Amino acid sequence: MKVSEQQYPMAYKYFSDTLCIGLIFEPIGNADYKPSVGKWNMLTGEIQFMKYEHPKIKKRKRISFAVSIEHEIYIRFDEYL
Repeated sequence: MKVSEQQYPMAYKYFSDTLCIGLIFEPIGNADYKPSVGKWNMLTGEIQFMKYEHPKIKKRKRISFAVSIEHEIYIRFDEYL
């Protein structure tokens, strides 16, 4: 299946029109993608990826995330090969 050539959010936590934190898919090649956690501005469409990536992760199998507004933290869960 051919995927879009642009980044797109697959799941997200809505905070406001200008801030969502979500799972963003970034297509790489014709039939593969790189999942990452990022901030998405719904008004402008701008996506900013979170900067931290664990150095041992070479190829992801699954990724998910959780967000707490109260504690101002996000957590990323990776299952990797």
